Amino acid sequence: MTESIGYLSIVITAVAYVWYLWSIVHWKTKPHAFSRFIRAIMTGTAFFAQRTQTHDIATRVLGITSIITACIALYAWFRYRVVISKQDRLYFFLAVLWLIVWYVTKTPLWSVIIISITDMLAFIPTFRKVRYDPESESVWVYGLSAIKFALSLYSFGSFTLIVWLYPVYLVWANSVFVIYTLVRRWWVRKINY
Repeated sequence: MTESIGYLSIVITAVAYVWYLWSIVHWKTKPHAFSRFIRAIMTGTAFFAQRTQTHDIATRVLGITSIITACIALYAWFRYRVVISKQDRLYFFLAVLWLIVWYVTKTPLWSVIIISITDMLAFIPTFRKVRYDPESESVWVYGLSAIKFALSLYSFGSFTLIVWLYPVYLVWANSVFVIYTLVRRWWVRKINY
């Protein structure tokens, strides 16, 4: 049963990103390239940290998400005008630093904790972008992402902090982002009428 839920989370991942890629190609969504790139690094690192504890099907959700997020970052980098702030550079530096820390210390727990914090910081440029342009992101994709990570949590056979921490953070972060984006859209429509 849990393995089928893991596969369901992978299917939701595919549906969410097909939707997202369609909206990018049709200019409905404009991802923040640098934020996406940093988040791809963080998600990939969390995937490898999870794999030190379990090889459950649900770990593949992070691996697939990391690869697709990196592709989205590359596409956005070449398609849109990219503005890299000092904060963005700091988040990138932290992302690379935590990769090095994990590689040198071989302590996946601290890496996952630090990755979650760094990912939260890397998400800030996307929040900032939506503050000024609330229609520039797809709430469906982030909502489906919250669901896929919630399902992946249920399908893990291993219940360690290394396995659970990052997906729990991602459920929370994606849910908060959906609510924030919907509130910003409502507010912009209200003040424009």
